[in-house]
Amino acid sequence: MPEDARAFSTPKPTGLIERILRIATGPDDIVLDFFAGSGTTAHAVMKMNAEASADAPDKNPCRDVCARRVRRVIEGFGDSPALGGDFAYLRCRRIAPGRLLDIEHEQVWTALQMIHRDALAPFEPDGFSWAGDGDSALAYVPRFSAAILPALRKAVADCAAVVLYSWQPETLRQHIRAAHVQHEAIPESLARRFGMKGVCA
Repeated sequence: MPEDARAFSTPKPTGLIERILRIATGPDDIVLDFFAGSGTTAHAVMKMNAEASADAPDKNPCRDVCARRVRRVIEGFGDSPALGGDFAYLRCRRIAPGRLLDIEHEQVWTALQMIHRDALAPFEPDGFSWAGDGDSALAYVPRFSAAILPALRKAVADCAAVVLYSWQPETLRQHIRAAHVQHEAIPESLARRFGMKGVCA
């Protein structure tokens, strides 16, 4: 005997509710179940959504509905004034311990900003990425080259405290020597932060 049959005297079959929903609703309709009972309606809706998702694998309610709505509230829409604020839509992806060296520079930059609780700044593929203000800043140098040194030195000089991440920290340390700059190695610092021992050996 199903569990809902023990909890409710008149449980409805999921198939029946699904059939009613197929007749009474369209693809983008919202189903509101005021008296959820044993969750049969939710079960039927989730089953139908799963079928629809198989046809549209890129469907993402968080990105397509929630994130869009929050951005509209920040920027204002219709007669509603802009409320301002900051917002970032992020997608998480589990990185297997042995694949830490395979992550992309954009992912490294996002992870570093999340660790330091900075507002997200875009990744700069040419040169170095920078987030922060005159008091403290975070920098990421994915590939060292002498061409970036003048701009990087100026940015570092204009800031009171800088954490500088690089795949070549020793090389950078030779060129940027300042007491207010903390040099950190990638991927070792990420491996330590996320508890991935032996990844960089």
